[in-house]
Amino acid sequence: MPLKSRSRSLENIYGSEVHRAIYAEIAIVKRRIKLVEGERRANYELNEEELKKNEILIEELRQKILSTKKKCEELRKTTGDYSSVVAANLGDAKKINFFRGKNFEETQDILEGFIGDSKNRLNLVKYKKEDMKQKLQALLKEEEQLERVTYGGNKNVQPMYEI
Repeated sequence: MPLKSRSRSLENIYGSEVHRAIYAEIAIVKRRIKLVEGERRANYELNEEELKKNEILIEELRQKILSTKKKCEELRKTTGDYSSVVAANLGDAKKINFFRGKNFEETQDILEGFIGDSKNRLNLVKYKKEDMKQKLQALLKEEEQLERVTYGGNKNVQPMYEI
């Protein structure tokens, strides 16, 4: 009799409307939990893919940084060699020591200063040449005038200087 009473009580429990509604709600909640777990797994997989992509990108950037650092070191070495080559080509021992340890920009600035000084000296020489040429022409004209006055316009007498 105890078995029959239990089975009837379970039938009563399962058969009642309240219990059916509770079990239906439980089933809906279980489905929602499964959906949420599926979404969580999908999000986890997406996050894993993003992490792998980011790790690959980070490694590529590290490689680029290393190669850029190597290029910078090579450029520094070549600019150091450049300044010693420039100093050696100038030939002056004082100038050679002046360029040692300078980077490319400093060497370039110094050389531009030298070029400017050289241009200034060249312009000064050109100016002096033109000035002397004008003075010489003025002297020749003055000499011609003196010859005219002295020789009275006699063309048989040769001038002392010709240009």
